[in-house]
Amino acid sequence: MQKRKTLHIIIHIAVWLMVFTFPLLLLPKNSETNLFHFMLHNLVSWVALIIVFYINYLNLIERLLFHKKHLRFFLYNLLILIFIAGISTWLKSLIPDHRPHPEDFSELEHMARFFLRDLLSTGLTVGLALAIRMTEKWHDVEMEKQEAEHKRSEAELRNLRQQLNPHFLFNTLNNIYALIDISQDKAQEAVLELSNLLRYVLYDNNHTTVTIEKELEFIRNYVALMRLRLTAETEVTLDIDVQDKQAEIVPLLFISLIENAFKHGVASNSPCFIHISIKQEGNMLAARICNSRFPKTTNDHSGSGIGLANLKRRLEILYPDSHSFHIDMDENTYATELKIRICP
Repeated sequence: MQKRKTLHIIIHIAVWLMVFTFPLLLLPKNSETNLFHFMLHNLVSWVALIIVFYINYLNLIERLLFHKKHLRFFLYNLLILIFIAGISTWLKSLIPDHRPHPEDFSELEHMARFFLRDLLSTGLTVGLALAIRMTEKWHDVEMEKQEAEHKRSEAELRNLRQQLNPHFLFNTLNNIYALIDISQDKAQEAVLELSNLLRYVLYDNNHTTVTIEKELEFIRNYVALMRLRLTAETEVTLDIDVQDKQAEIVPLLFISLIENAFKHGVASNSPCFIHISIKQEGNMLAARICNSRFPKTTNDHSGSGIGLANLKRRLEILYPDSHSFHIDMDENTYATELKIRICP
C-alpha cells in the first residue's frame, strides 16, 4: 500500500514538472517580454490547470465516471471549464502583457483568444486527469487481483499441508503396525523414530522453507525407520550428494515419492529394491527414486492415494516455472524424477 502511494506521488510530481517547465521552453531568448509578467500569466494558467485536474482526479472521475454517470460527468466538466477559463482570462487581463499581438485584433477578440486557449488547455487537463486516474485504477485492480490470488494460493497450500500430515502419519503407522508382528522391539524403536519425524512434520512443515540439510536429515530418518521392517531380500540405497546444504527449499516435497516407493516397491516373498538418489546438479536439486513394482491389489486400501496429487499441486503453486517431474514405469520397475531450482 505504501509503495502504491509513493508511486502515485512520483507520477504527479513528474507530470506537474513537465507542465510547469513547458512554457519556459517557449519563451524566446531575445524577447523583450517582462519575465515577471510572463510568470504571472503562467501562474494563473497553472493554478487553473491544477484546480481542474484535482476536481476531476479526486472527485468527479471516481464519483461520476466510474459509476457510469457519463452525461453528468460531461456537463459538470463543461460548466467547470467555462467558469475556470473565464476567471483565468479575466485575471490575465489585469496583468500587463508587453508581448506583441496582431494589430488587427480588438481587445475583445484578444480576450476571446485567451479564453479559448484556456478552455482548450483545461479541457486537455481533464483528459490528463482521466488518463492518470484510469491507469491508477487499473493498477490497483491488478494489485488486488494478485493479492487475492496470493491469499487463495496460501489457503490452498495450508489445506494441502493439512492433507499431507495425516497422510504421512497414516502410511507410517501402517508400517509400524506391520512391524509389530515381526518384532516388538523394532516396533518400539520405530515409535521413537516416528516421534522425531512427527516433530519435523508438525512444526518445520509450517515454515515456508527449510534448509536442505534439515530436509535431508528428515529423509535419512524416514528411510532408517522404513528399513526396520524390511527383510534381507530388499535392497535399499540412499545416495545423497548436495553441496549447498544451507540453501532453502519447501519442506516435504520428496517424501511422497519415497513413501510410494516403500508402499508399492516392497514384497515379503520376492527380491525387491528401492534406490533413492538426491543430488545437486548446478542450480537444481534432483531426486530420483527407482523401485521394484508391486502394485497394490484392489482389496488393499492402505493410504488414500492423495500423496502424488498433493505433490503435483504444491509444485504448480510453489515452483511454477522452476521444476520438472517425470514418471517412468514398466512391468517390473517404477521410477520418478523430481528436479527443483534451489539457486537463482
